Amino acid sequence: MSSIDFTALRAEVLEPWLAYLHGNRFGSVVAIKGIPGEAEAKGKPFFGADAEALERALTTLGWGSNNWCGVAINLPQKGSLSAQDLRLLIETIDPLAILALDEKAQAALKDAYGAELMPQIPKPGTKAKLLGRTLVFINGFEAALASTDDKEAKQRVWKQLKALKQ
Repeated sequence: MSSIDFTALRAEVLEPWLAYLHGNRFGSVVAIKGIPGEAEAKGKPFFGADAEALERALTTLGWGSNNWCGVAINLPQKGSLSAQDLRLLIETIDPLAILALDEKAQAALKDAYGAELMPQIPKPGTKAKLLGRTLVFINGFEAALASTDDKEAKQRVWKQLKALKQ
């Protein structure tokens, strides 16, 4: 009887979308970014302050270090992931929790899972369930990090992220 290497199989399925991914492809949390930032403009999703801040936040919230995978659904050089591709990525990674980091990420999830499977759209910083997974919507994660005018933006985002506490 032969055994199946599920890790290798999952890695193979994800191969076509590696350009859209950052971090641990087998992480417990998938963070989805819909609005491309500076890193995505350079073709490197979640490379920079947003990745560092997300790593610190998730570690502080009890998810452990390097236990998340970032998915940038829109890369200027490659285009946008289709709803079907986004769903396949999430199902292949099979996380315990999903973070939608902005309104475009939330809309993409709704397209990927359909209105009948999507829970009532959660308000920012509240938990919902999506096929048994925790779903949290963050209102403008990267924009809040980059904001110099809005002193309370980072505190607002941190408060929203706390909904994901283990």
